[in-house]
Amino acid sequence: MTLSRYLTRAFLAAILSALVALIALAELLDLLDNANTVLSRNESILDLVHYALLIMPSIAASAIPAATLIGTMAAFAGLAGHNEIIAMRAAGITLYRIVAALAPAALFIGLVYFVLLVLVTPNTEVAVHGWLVTPDEETETAGDGMPQGNFWVSSGPNVLSFDSVSEDGTQLQKVSLYRLDNDGRLVERTTAAQAVRLDGFWRLDAVVRTSVGEPEPRPETFDTLEVPGGPRPAEVLAAAVPTARARLVQPGGLNAEVWSGANSPSFYLTSFYQAIAAPLVPLIMVLAAAPLAFGTSRHPAQGTTALAALALGFGFLLVNGIFRSLGQADALPPILAGLAPTAIFLLLSLSVLIHSEG
Repeated sequence: MTLSRYLTRAFLAAILSALVALIALAELLDLLDNANTVLSRNESILDLVHYALLIMPSIAASAIPAATLIGTMAAFAGLAGHNEIIAMRAAGITLYRIVAALAPAALFIGLVYFVLLVLVTPNTEVAVHGWLVTPDEETETAGDGMPQGNFWVSSGPNVLSFDSVSEDGTQLQKVSLYRLDNDGRLVERTTAAQAVRLDGFWRLDAVVRTSVGEPEPRPETFDTLEVPGGPRPAEVLAAAVPTARARLVQPGGLNAEVWSGANSPSFYLTSFYQAIAAPLVPLIMVLAAAPLAFGTSRHPAQGTTALAALALGFGFLLVNGIFRSLGQADALPPILAGLAPTAIFLLLSLSVLIHSEG
C-alpha cells in the first residue's frame, strides 16, 4: 500500500505538471488568436479572463492524453534514474505490479477526462461560440446575435427544426415540429412563427397544425400552443453550434439523438462512442511509457525506447483522429470509429509491456 501511494504521488505530480504546462501554452496561443475578438465584443480585461476560463475545459480535455504520456515517461525516467526501479525489482516487484499500482490513478484521470468530454465541454463550447461572434457577424445574422441556419433537434417522437435561436436558447424563429409514430412515420406537422421556452414547456406563436395521416388533411390554426417538455435551451444551443460535442443524456431520454443541420447523426454518434472509450485512454499512455522503467542511473533507457513510447502514444492520438474523421463522415460505422482505436492500442500497449518484461 505504501509503495502504491508513493508511485501514485510521483506519477500524478509529473502528469499534473505536464498538464499545466500544456494548458498554459494552449491558452496563450488561443488568447493571441482570439483576444481582439473577445475584447471588441466585451471591452473588458475581466471578460478576457472569463473567456480564458471558458476555454480551459476544452483545452484540458485535448491535453490530458498527451500530458499523461509525457508525465508518465518523465516519472518512469526519474525513478529509473535514481535506481528506484532497480530496488523494487530486486525486492521481487515486477513491472506488472508497478503498472497495476498505477492503474487506479490512470482510471481516475480517465474518469476526469470522460466528465470533461461529456458533461463539461458541451456547455462551455456553446458559451465560447457565443463569445467569438463579432458585432459584424451579429448584423449579418439576425441583428441580435441569433445564430441562423437550418437546425434540427430530435426529442423522442418529436423532431424540431428552426431557422434561428436567441443567445440564451429560449427563443426560436420559424419553427416546424414533426410528430412521428412508433414506426417512424410522420403523423403530424406543426409550424409556428416563433417558440418561447417557459417553465417546463415551449409556447408556440402563430401556429398551423396539420394531421398528415388523415385522408383529407385540414390545417388547424392557433394563436398560441403549449408543447410540454422538449429540448432544454442548452440542448437547443448545442444544435446551433456545428462543433458541439455529444451529451451523455440526450433530450427526450437516453435513446434520443441530437444533431444540427450542419452535421449528420454520425458526427455526434462517433464523438459519443469515443467519449465512452475515453476512461481507458490514460491507461494506454501509462502502458506505452512503462518500458522506460528499465533504465538505470548509469544506463538510462535507450533513445529508441523513448521514441517507441512516443510513437505508440501519439500514434494512438493520430489513429483515433483519423477514425473519428471517418466516422463523422459516415465512411465507417460510428461505433467502430469510436471504439476500435482504443481497443486496438490497448491490446498493442499490453503486448509491448509483456514483451519488455519478458
